[in-house]
Amino acid sequence: MSGDLLNFIYACSADYWVSQARKYCEFCKCWIADNKPSVQFHENGKRHKAAVEAKIKEIGKKSVADKKAKDKMDDDIRKMEEAAMQAYMKDIQENPDFSSKSTLEEAIKNNISLPKVVAQQRSKTQWHEAKTENGDVYYWHSVSGESRWEVPREGFISLKDQKIQTTATKKNIPKAPKRKHHQKGDKHKKKMKKDKDPAAVNIATPFETFGPLPSGNPYGHWEAVPQSVPKEIDLQLPEKTNQPPKLAQPVFEDEPRPKFTEKSITSIETFDSGSASDGSFQFKKRKINRSNARQTTSDY
Repeated sequence: MSGDLLNFIYACSADYWVSQARKYCEFCKCWIADNKPSVQFHENGKRHKAAVEAKIKEIGKKSVADKKAKDKMDDDIRKMEEAAMQAYMKDIQENPDFSSKSTLEEAIKNNISLPKVVAQQRSKTQWHEAKTENGDVYYWHSVSGESRWEVPREGFISLKDQKIQTTATKKNIPKAPKRKHHQKGDKHKKKMKKDKDPAAVNIATPFETFGPLPSGNPYGHWEAVPQSVPKEIDLQLPEKTNQPPKLAQPVFEDEPRPKFTEKSITSIETFDSGSASDGSFQFKKRKINRSNARQTTSDY
């Protein structure tokens, strides 16, 4: 009997109360009972359906706005790239350096659009070798104009290769066509030029060295400012005399002196109080006003 009683007690103590599960609706922002009939009843209601439609409309509007923003960003990037390419082409035509010359000649030779040639040459190295007047070797970047002493990791174009490229570009330049008119005059001018400068024919063209241009002074050069003498303006003021102005002498008058006199008293009258006969002073006692004084209430 004792074993059955213990088993009954253990079985009763294992039971515990569990509250009903609840489910949160993301569309309606409310809690409902987590059972199939309650969930179906809530989802079939007008409030839930209206909330779902509003959420779908909001998602659609947001996706449309995101797509418009993305299209606008792509359009702005495309415009920026086109403007940069136009500026680059303008720089090539106005002030071309070695890299831009080779780019332009390659585009003209192969009949390729300039953006494609630029994209092909971006992968090539832009570092060039150069030497100072003292013979020290340094390296400069043809795009950014940066110069450094250390050897770049991307590689560089040596002075020998630069010389070969320079001679190759010079050979590829077509000669100017001969003029038909005024041939005799041109021959006479050439003969006169040779007679004047006989040593100009034997002078060899020096090797062109490429490098970063010297940085200009951002604040300009010093200029001597001439000192301008200001013109005197006639203010029509009264003429000044060299003599000092006359000052008025102050006049001091003697002040009257006070006169002091001495007075004498024959007798001193005493106060007649009626009590002092010897002429001494006495003080009269003040009567105390007892009307405002507190009276005792207890009798002792």
